[in-house]
Amino acid sequence: MQELLSILIGLSGAAAAIYAVNPRWFGVPLEGAGGGERPWRRLGAGICAVTSLMFLLGAALMKPRESPRAYLAFWAVLLGLVMWLIVLAFKDARHTLKRYLDERRGQRRNGPDQPANGPDGVDGD
Repeated sequence: MQELLSILIGLSGAAAAIYAVNPRWFGVPLEGAGGGERPWRRLGAGICAVTSLMFLLGAALMKPRESPRAYLAFWAVLLGLVMWLIVLAFKDARHTLKRYLDERRGQRRNGPDQPANGPDGVDGD
C-alpha cells in the first residue's frame, strides 16, 4: 500500500511540475495560468510539486531517531507549504465563485443567449 501511495504522490507531483513549467500542455492558456487574473495558479502548482518531492524524500530518507530536530523542522516546513497551498486554493475558489456570480448577473441582465457584457461588447448598465 505504501508503494502505491508513493507512486500516486509522485505522479501528482510530476503533473504539478509540468503545469508549473508549461500550463498549455493541460489546455490552459498561458495568460490564465501564470499571469492575467490568476497568477497564483502557477505558484500553487510549483508548491505542490515541491511538497510532493519533499514528502517522498522525507518519508524515505528522514529518520526521527537519528536527528529529531531535523525531522521536526523538515515536517514543519512541509506542513507550512501545505498550509500555503490551502490558502491559495481558497483564494482560487473565491475568485472562481466571484467570476461565476458576475457572469450569472450579466446573463440575467442581458439574457441567457447574450454574453455577460452585452451584444455590442459594452456592459448593459
